[in-house]
Amino acid sequence: MNPRLIILNTCWAALVVWAILAANAQFVFMSDKSYASFAIALIVIVSAASSFSTGKFLFRAAWLCSALGFLGTLVGIMAGIAGGHDLTSAEGLIAAGANLYAGVGTAFSSTVVGTLGMLWVWTLAQARGDGWEIV
Repeated sequence: MNPRLIILNTCWAALVVWAILAANAQFVFMSDKSYASFAIALIVIVSAASSFSTGKFLFRAAWLCSALGFLGTLVGIMAGIAGGHDLTSAEGLIAAGANLYAGVGTAFSSTVVGTLGMLWVWTLAQARGDGWEIV
């Protein structure tokens, strides 16, 4: 057992528990309509649980977390600007603004979860001394 991995996983898990208790985690996951945050959380959980094994996959998992976060950002922006609202009337502008606001929630949530997931998995890879080589 590597004590650095135990300490890092404990610190990151404490941050997650704090976010849940402060009701920040619920907001982030419920406003993500692309469900990329759930996939990223699953990758982080699997990576943290298997960080004590000898496989050199953590850098790829970190890259996957950031890629899914960026993909969720794009989905959120596309959902926000889609809709074809009439922008010549006040009602159309209000509807377009509400649609854009909902899409920005998805974009922001997936970006935050992707970045934090990438940082968690990347610090685990650094603590293990994994390299960037392709295996």
